[in-house]
Amino acid sequence: MLSKPELSLSDMNKATGDFFYNSQHQRVPEVSAMRLEDLRRPGVQERERAAAFRQIQGGRQNNAASDLATIAAPTCLIHGRDERYFFAAAEAPILIEAAVKMSFVVPNANCFLLAQCGHWPQIEKSDMFNALSLEFLKQAGR
Repeated sequence: MLSKPELSLSDMNKATGDFFYNSQHQRVPEVSAMRLEDLRRPGVQERERAAAFRQIQGGRQNNAASDLATIAAPTCLIHGRDERYFFAAAEAPILIEAAVKMSFVVPNANCFLLAQCGHWPQIEKSDMFNALSLEFLKQAGR
């Protein structure tokens, strides 16, 4: 999608819907419009395109476990369990395992997996995300 010279709202609705477990989620049009507005700012689409191609060519740069183990702050990891359009079904358990392992590497981390939720739990499961976040902040402040 980023390789197109001009993006339409229809393009963005399809791409944004793929980030959701439910591609027809009521917030897809709103999020699509915000993403499209952002990509239309000068230089943003080009920067995002370059970043996407770098990721495809060289993968992501991950932090070493030894670096992550030095995080002393309380940490809350919230993941959508079901990113259906970005990974093969066989890879999903591997990615979830990586998320859970992260909670063992970071000394004071909790990990939450939200079922029937894709890439953006803060949008797709906002009530659960907010409840978990507020409880985390409450506990961290003690």
